[in-house]
Amino acid sequence: MLDTDERSGGNVALLILSIFWIYFSSGAEFLVKHPGVLNSDIRSLVLIKLLVGVMLLGGMAEIAMWSEDILCYVFPAETQA
Repeated sequence: MLDTDERSGGNVALLILSIFWIYFSSGAEFLVKHPGVLNSDIRSLVLIKLLVGVMLLGGMAEIAMWSEDILCYVFPAETQA
């Protein structure tokens, strides 16, 4: 089983809130109106939403890649006879 601690619930809550803010609320519009937040001049709502989606997928892939249980399941240890 994956090890969890008491902070993992807060991380999941922040992930859900950020997805809701960008895709279903006015988060992408806010980032377009205030380009200094991302330190770039992105003026497209679609591009903002696409970049956030790529970042979220990349973060989930990194967590899966560095998780011991997933790595042990995909690449089982070789036993020496």
